[in-house]
Amino acid sequence: MSVLKSTIHSTRPPGHQGLWYYRERDKEVTRLVLDGKAPKDVGHVYGLSNANVIRVVRTTCERLRPDWVDRTGRSRAWSTTLSGLRAERGRFPV
Repeated sequence: MSVLKSTIHSTRPPGHQGLWYYRERDKEVTRLVLDGKAPKDVGHVYGLSNANVIRVVRTTCERLRPDWVDRTGRSRAWSTTLSGLRAERGRFPV
């Protein structure tokens, strides 16, 4: 866990910093999870549930690559497993 904490810049609530804080936080959460950190560990540091961490990862991947869709037009970020997203890490510039 100490390695994880050292890679995270800020775990404090944003206060008056605004929406940009959450977008940057979401990118950091996504980067950590796609790099192989357990969603449970990342969630513990950021005060998020495991389900919310996975939702953040999928939402961020969808935002970063809106063109990555299946044949029905749905974002593949929601139909791909977490290990599949990790394998596709290069698609997401976080």
